[in-house]
Amino acid sequence: MSTSVRTGDQPGIAEVDLAPRRAPVGIATMLGVLGIAEVLVVFVALQSRLPGQVPVHFGFGGPPNGWETPIVALELELVEVAAISFVFIVMQWWIARSTPLTVAFGGRLVRPLLAFQAVIVVGILPVVSGLLFASAAGVLGISDAPLGDLFLALGVGSAALILVVLGLYGRHRIPTVPGSTTATTHHARFAVGGPIELSCPACGERYHLNGVPLFAPHLGVGRVGSLYVRCPRCGERGWNTIVALVAA
Repeated sequence: MSTSVRTGDQPGIAEVDLAPRRAPVGIATMLGVLGIAEVLVVFVALQSRLPGQVPVHFGFGGPPNGWETPIVALELELVEVAAISFVFIVMQWWIARSTPLTVAFGGRLVRPLLAFQAVIVVGILPVVSGLLFASAAGVLGISDAPLGDLFLALGVGSAALILVVLGLYGRHRIPTVPGSTTATTHHARFAVGGPIELSCPACGERYHLNGVPLFAPHLGVGRVGSLYVRCPRCGERGWNTIVALVAA
């Protein structure tokens, strides 16, 4: 049984290896284990100094409004890291066994997911957990409302940074092509955003669509990425890549 496929019927298009890639799944698993280990190391180092109750939830104004024993607080942190890691592991497993995703993206989808997982489960969550236990143990020097404000600032700052990076990536990634009076623009229901040009991974056809369909599965940021739509040339439904915006 063949483990490769041509990404189009045009000359010079290379074959894509379709054999399941186990390495990304293993890396995602190791990242989860590393995040869990970070949380455990900090907890063990501070365990003897922790009080009987540790704040685990903070209100909008900053003051804590939920407490648990140190062991329960640890369990909550570990479950959070493990659950998020499990989601990323499942996504990597799905990508490795999906022919349309492999053909359309290859490693371009695997690497960003691994990087995103590393930032969350190896960076953000262990840092938050460490701050929580360090504050409760009296090592950090801030607690109660100031600690809640710090967590709020970290959350808002992280979300804003992600949005800025994704916005810049989307702005520079996708080119704009001039409109054509001869090219046929195919219409999708409930499409928004104006005309776009797509490329079919099955036959290599490039065609115009009147916009991004609201209810079509979409991978990417904004208009950047791929849509799971049917190619008007070959009729194959797959992850057709958005390659350009079409100028009016």
